[in-house]
Amino acid sequence: MEDIRVAENCKFITLDNGVQLPYCEFGEENDEVIVTGAFYFITFNTFLKALAKKYRVIGVIMRMDGDATQFNEDGTINWTRQWGDDIYQVTHKLGIGKFHFVGKCHGAIPGWYLVKEHPQILLSMSSISQTLHTCGPDSNNWGEGAVKEGPQFILKALKKHNLLPLKVEEAKTVGTTGTVGARQVDPEIVHYGSYTEEVFFNSYEQIKEFIPTIKTPVLQVFATEDIFYWDWKTAHESSFYGIPGARTVLLQGERHLMEMDMPELLAKEVDFFIERTKMDYE
Repeated sequence: MEDIRVAENCKFITLDNGVQLPYCEFGEENDEVIVTGAFYFITFNTFLKALAKKYRVIGVIMRMDGDATQFNEDGTINWTRQWGDDIYQVTHKLGIGKFHFVGKCHGAIPGWYLVKEHPQILLSMSSISQTLHTCGPDSNNWGEGAVKEGPQFILKALKKHNLLPLKVEEAKTVGTTGTVGARQVDPEIVHYGSYTEEVFFNSYEQIKEFIPTIKTPVLQVFATEDIFYWDWKTAHESSFYGIPGARTVLLQGERHLMEMDMPELLAKEVDFFIERTKMDYE
């Protein structure tokens, strides 16, 4: 059995409520575990394979349907909590006690859920192009550009334009840009994929109170030519200075789709951070 959202090494696991989740796995021979989440694992795979040279890497699909267990007070599904709880369940069923979480953009959101709800299972948290927001966005150039410009908008997110056909084909397959495809993304879910703060807080003040209490080692990686970075610049910079002991890396001149433009170098940033967490402060 395969799932179109998983390009290679597709596996499945059944949660307690009967939902069957697809995931991919690379580097099974390695002991140290990295877990990540995403709506799809297609263009991410080169990055995951680079990490898998040293780590066992498990990529869990962040679902958009199926029986839910996490709800808002009005009865609607809280997808940010659902994605985080799904990954918590998957790692438990796979017998993984502790792991590093690595997430990019929407894929970082389950990691922030774990930082808040289950920090005891995290060895570290690497959040790429995303953070825990202490305020609303400064602008919505990413969302507006994606709607108005369609596939051509991706050119602003990708330096290696020769990879554009692969990204467009991926978008058609999984429906991530609202183009024709078997799996269209509900606008509400897209919203959840950008607003990290809706994971577990009722106000920005609660987030500001929580951030100084974070004990999980945190890496944040941002690209200076990422439109999404500038949309949330104030919130991102607040996290630079607020999360205790966090390491923040700004990749000068890089764009949003850095996992396609520089997968090996991005993996090196994550690996360097993980190795630093094992060292005593001098």
